[in-house]
Amino acid sequence: RTGGVYSCPISLDQSDCRRINLDLIEDMWLGVAVASQGPPGGRVLACAHRFIKLYGAFHLRHMIGRCYLRGNDLQYDDSDMHWQNPDQVCSGEVMCSVGVSASISQTQVVLGSPGSYDCHQLIFPFNVFSVVGYSVIQAERLLSQQVETIVTDARGSVMLALKHLDRLLIGQTLRGEQTGSYFGNAVAAADLDNDGWSDLLVGAPFYFHRQQEVGGAVYVYMNAGGRFDPQPSVVLRGPAGSAFGMAVCATGDLNQDGFQGENRTSGTPADWFFGRHHCSAEVNNSTQQKQQ
Repeated sequence: RTGGVYSCPISLDQSDCRRINLDLIEDMWLGVAVASQGPPGGRVLACAHRFIKLYGAFHLRHMIGRCYLRGNDLQYDDSDMHWQNPDQVCSGEVMCSVGVSASISQTQVVLGSPGSYDCHQLIFPFNVFSVVGYSVIQAERLLSQQVETIVTDARGSVMLALKHLDRLLIGQTLRGEQTGSYFGNAVAAADLDNDGWSDLLVGAPFYFHRQQEVGGAVYVYMNAGGRFDPQPSVVLRGPAGSAFGMAVCATGDLNQDGFQGENRTSGTPADWFFGRHHCSAEVNNSTQQKQQ
């Protein structure tokens, strides 16, 4: 139960994956969050939110979590120590579980740390932000055209924040409509209407309605020039028991029509067993749910 991170070439061979060599601890769940800088040669980030460190004479177990940064080849590089040896985010805390979620850009790392005392912490000299939340993304053109916006869930809400010096300044908070729905469990950004601003998709996999056969929801917020209406523009709902919205991602312009509006996917764990998935489709300028 240590978990692991693998490098696998795109091929039909199921035995050509290579495991990254890291110090493993039982039950650390390495790989719960994995992210990449993206461009060729970009670094790779892998986290284990159940990593435990022993403190004091009584060996008190602190589940602080831990994240590893490695080069594009998944190997440690002495010449890249500034990136590959960052300070641990929540040293001295008891159960911050850093690394539940993670995001990495060309200049900074953002880590989800739902048990941390300080949810907007910046670690010097390395740009590592610790934010409360089971999901986190960094995206352009959300609150600003010049500065990336950090988006994270916060106990039934979604916070949009901009970096200012050593802190994160919250620019807007979007609140879920139902307690316990896990609103913000997954977030994604994409320019759905091609207006130059990124729009926001928020998953709430445990949303339910007793009078309707629905289970899980994805809320679509259209960007109005750097601001979002508190009420979603569209709400997509899945079938009962599906946990629709457990995972949300923007897959890009798949059909090359210049719009990303029809190219969003949402995971439904209860249906994966049966080989189904759900996606949202834009038809006649309105968004409706489509099952395949």
